[in-house]
Amino acid sequence: MGTGSSALTAPPGCLTKLAKEMWGDRFEIIVTTHLDKEHIHCHFCFNSVSFRDGGKYNYSKAERKRMVEISDRLC
Repeated sequence: MGTGSSALTAPPGCLTKLAKEMWGDRFEIIVTTHLDKEHIHCHFCFNSVSFRDGGKYNYSKAERKRMVEISDRLC
């Protein structure tokens, strides 16, 4: 995710804040951190259909850019 710090050196709650800012409370999300590779990294696994309103999340280049910007600011 961008140039932000790894999950182990990121400020506490950073990934939760990132998920909340990206997707709010519309989607069910799990944040996982992979420690089994040389490069520590995280995944956001979520149900792309909102349990609140049934709307579908559509990932795009703009959303990826937004995620990197939020990650760099928060983490």
